[in-house]
Amino acid sequence: MAKINGLTKAQHKFVEHYALHRNAAEAYGAAYPKSRKNVAQYRSKKGRALLKKGLIRDRLTQRTEIVERKANEMFSITAHTVLQEIAAMAFANADSYFEWGSSERPAYKRNGDPIIDHSTGEQRMDTVPYVRIKPSSDLTRVQKAAIVAAEETISKTGDRVISVKLGNKLGALTKLGDHLRLFSAPADGGMPAGAIINGNVTVNNLTPKDVAGIDDKRDALKAFEAMRNRAITVEPSPTG
Repeated sequence: MAKINGLTKAQHKFVEHYALHRNAAEAYGAAYPKSRKNVAQYRSKKGRALLKKGLIRDRLTQRTEIVERKANEMFSITAHTVLQEIAAMAFANADSYFEWGSSERPAYKRNGDPIIDHSTGEQRMDTVPYVRIKPSSDLTRVQKAAIVAAEETISKTGDRVISVKLGNKLGALTKLGDHLRLFSAPADGGMPAGAIINGNVTVNNLTPKDVAGIDDKRDALKAFEAMRNRAITVEPSPTG
């Protein structure tokens, strides 16, 4: 069987894909297409087994360095810039992009005549809800980084509909939590109780059970908020 730098073609393809995406299951599926007939856990297990092989680890280190260097040269991509983009989505607040509430406006009949309040003899005022999208010129670079789509469409009634879609806040928070190991107990390689991050955040134990069995997005957000309240205690910053 022909080999590339000591690896089979499939192993070489696995290394190439893993160096780009850092996902063992996806890399194994790309290298061994027939494995896609099995569940993702199978591909993940097989991928992790490949990652333990010394020759693959050595080749992966080389390829990762090349990928990181090329990415940095072309796009100035570093771990810091990636975390910045994720953080922009994770901590985006709706009121930075939208205004909503209610206001009063004169009431009219369908034929355009004003509706009169017979008790006062004046035109009736109706309270109506509204949502306004803030112009992009009012947003900072960081705030714009959390936007994944902005489009204008025409509804079936012929009305113009403008929509702005923010990134997946829960997904971004989860990635940051994983990066800081907020969801792992020490037995799983996470930070020990009372570990200090950046000098002013104390992380207490959390386990994967805390995030298991969440199906509804609203429940997930509630669960994450509850976990964050239990997991993080912010001490006064040394700088005030």
